[in-house]
Amino acid sequence: MTKNFFNSYLYLGTFSYYTIGLLLGFFISNIIITIPNQTSDWGIVASSMFIACTEIINKVRYNRKHYNINFYCKVINSIKLGIIYGLFLDAFKLGS
Repeated sequence: MTKNFFNSYLYLGTFSYYTIGLLLGFFISNIIITIPNQTSDWGIVASSMFIACTEIINKVRYNRKHYNINFYCKVINSIKLGIIYGLFLDAFKLGS
């Protein structure tokens, strides 16, 4: 019974890291959207840098050779998912 308790505690700990990473990514996406729009010169540069970072993270995360991925890579992936989610929601706000 004690072993199951510690396993569930560790699962909740990693779940909270992933949730914080998702929310941090959402916050970063709001920063990404707000800052380039003030200068209106850096929109293309910021979007190309974002796409390059996303593709690099995808290459590391979904590579077939590295099936066992460490914890930090999973948290960075959840931050990436939060950024994409924030950009998706902001596109809906602009569309309506």
